[in-house]
Amino acid sequence: MCANKMYVTYNTEKPAITIQGAFYHTGGTQEEFLREFKYWLESHGWSFMGVTNETTMTTANKELKETMEQHKIEGKKVQRLEDL
Repeated sequence: MCANKMYVTYNTEKPAITIQGAFYHTGGTQEEFLREFKYWLESHGWSFMGVTNETTMTTANKELKETMEQHKIEGKKVQRLEDL
């Protein structure tokens, strides 16, 4: 005899913010950054879903410029922190 199973699904669709760019830091490792980032997120009741990797400022700048150009082509808003 097979036991009955009940599956409950929850609407987990919550507002989200995507960030495309790089965090610059002087010193420290990726693990140290991630520990601090995780602490900040949890202390504000937030969470993060994504991938992190180490890069260079040159590569990050190039990728960000390409992303911003693509956003402009698609008519998406590009917000600068300096403008807040």
